Amino acid sequence: MTQSKASVSIGLMVLSLTLLSGCEFSSGDKIEPTIKTTGIDLGMFTEGAFTQPPKIVECETAQGTVTTCYEFTTSGAPAGREPDPFCPRNTTDGAEVGGAWFSKTGSGDLVDITGEFILKLGEYYGDEKWLVYDTKTNKVRYTATKEACLGAARPDVAEQYKQNCIECELSYLDDDFSLTYLIPTTPIPAASI
Repeated sequence: MTQSKASVSIGLMVLSLTLLSGCEFSSGDKIEPTIKTTGIDLGMFTEGAFTQPPKIVECETAQGTVTTCYEFTTSGAPAGREPDPFCPRNTTDGAEVGGAWFSKTGSGDLVDITGEFILKLGEYYGDEKWLVYDTKTNKVRYTATKEACLGAARPDVAEQYKQNCIECELSYLDDDFSLTYLIPTTPIPAASI
């Protein structure tokens, strides 16, 4: 895997965290949109969520549809807060130690990554092979280095990083890392793609 692809992989993982934290709403945090839009209320994003003001641009979808898109550029870091560790360190850790995971269906509430959650991964996913902790010490195995993160945060996980809770720090990103997202201003139904 090239360094560029690895940076994108880390960036995509961080995107979830960015969008989740960037959408926190607090009346004291609102930013005023620099462009009036009819679909997305930019005031719902935390100040600092974007590295440059969002705007509407001409774009073309991967399927060739020419349209207009919202253009959002982010650094990959969550706005307004420092992220804590994602993975609990021990199977006795509570919700205050770990992060949150999307539910297995991809919808509904986020699931706290607690020690108890780690203990029940096999039950949760219907696969008894899920075991990301040492059964003797109850310590959770996690990717504690940039090398381990890059080896685990990809579709073809390196063998030595399988059965690890994947935790990638923002410090692993290049200083000038940014991602630009284009989202059509008018939704395009999946059936027409």
